[in-house]
Amino acid sequence: MLSAQTLRWAKRLNIPPYQWTAIDVKTRLRFISYSYEKTFTNGLLFMLTLIYFLRSFGVEHKITLQTDNGEEFGGKSVDKLEYLNKKVFAPLQAELLHIHKGKKEYQAFVERSHQTDDNEFYVPQIERCADLKEFYFRALRWEFMYNTKRHHSTLGMTLFRKLTMERKISKLVALFPVMQLEN
Repeated sequence: MLSAQTLRWAKRLNIPPYQWTAIDVKTRLRFISYSYEKTFTNGLLFMLTLIYFLRSFGVEHKITLQTDNGEEFGGKSVDKLEYLNKKVFAPLQAELLHIHKGKKEYQAFVERSHQTDDNEFYVPQIERCADLKEFYFRALRWEFMYNTKRHHSTLGMTLFRKLTMERKISKLVALFPVMQLEN
């Protein structure tokens, strides 16, 4: 939980209030971005950026994105989800799945990672930032450190080490562009 002082500093720096997080469940490698608004446009941009980013590293297999039923991920409309999968994601060899209602435990990896962000990134780092540019630099450094240096107790190794056990891939895959989605 962030302190009132940390939240005031974040507001002073105009840090976007929404963090977008994607996690590869197998390796726990994760990718983050930020936005000022939680909109469908920002959600779609985040998902498409992630897909194209992974493809740029030679990831060729089908990519499955699993999200909650929020409007930022297409909402509860079966027709909209079907349209997105057929017209947007299928040509990219990707698929969007929504978590079934009442199955919040399927979001456990993302929700737990937010607690780690609070304790290991936001609390010790936000008040050290002089401006928004420095915040984004520190967020990018945090993401890279989390993916490549931080030991994960469940896996018994770093996330990148787990990934390289599966395939040979550049360490730069752990450096997803931390950005403000509205820009």
